[in-house]
Amino acid sequence: MDVKIIKGCGFCAGLVGALKKARDARDKDGAVSVFGKLMHNDLFIAELEKEGIKTIDDPKKATTKTIIMRPHGARPDVFDKIKRSGMDMIDATCPFVKKVQDTGIEYHKKGYKIAIIGKKAHPEVDGILGHVDDSFAIKSPDEITGYVRFKKLCVISQTTTLQKNFDACVAKLKPLVGDLVVKDTICPAAKNRQKDTEELAKEADVMVIIGGKNSSNTRHLFEAAEKHCEAYHIESKEELKTDWFKGKKLCGIAAGASTPIEKVDEVVDAINGL
Repeated sequence: MDVKIIKGCGFCAGLVGALKKARDARDKDGAVSVFGKLMHNDLFIAELEKEGIKTIDDPKKATTKTIIMRPHGARPDVFDKIKRSGMDMIDATCPFVKKVQDTGIEYHKKGYKIAIIGKKAHPEVDGILGHVDDSFAIKSPDEITGYVRFKKLCVISQTTTLQKNFDACVAKLKPLVGDLVVKDTICPAAKNRQKDTEELAKEADVMVIIGGKNSSNTRHLFEAAEKHCEAYHIESKEELKTDWFKGKKLCGIAAGASTPIEKVDEVVDAINGL
């Protein structure tokens, strides 16, 4: 059986930058705290804990000199809380997440309500909602009802939203809005992973998607793959089952933005060894 991997596996640029900031601060102070998870990959988070990079859900729980703001960002009141604590803060919010926040703020100032296509409970979306006044989240087209009407609406997106879901939401909003502005703020790297995963799934007999079970972008890759072939979402090589690959000629591999390339290599080696 052949094994083919999509291009661009490994940490995304925003996560690489955040991880460097965390490790640099750790090297300087001996340990560092991160507000929220640095990434949605519990296995790697556990490894970071051993390195002295600790995850906290409240600035008051920090026992280190410095707090790193997670790549997903946070509401302004969280930033204020950290500043008032007197602790040093390093903002590792992903540049693409900041772009979404800035776009929402810009169009709100122009008199638009702001619709964010994404999951309201996701930390990135929660942070955007906190930064942008008069904003609300839409998870899917099903949440857009026929009686909703807007005079002016700007549509932005969570950076890891599935492209097809974003497009479907925009299509359903168009007849309901007098003045609709659409700003596709999906991360370019996330778009490429989605596209490459779907294209590979069309030719593969089975797809293995590697990444945290709580990773939104990894789940979207799985959703894209399972439409075209048999697909499995795993976190590590230990979850692989021989039966998945019986009679298969091509296995496709994709991984979320929070999956280190070393984990991808481990899975590929394990599959080749079955």
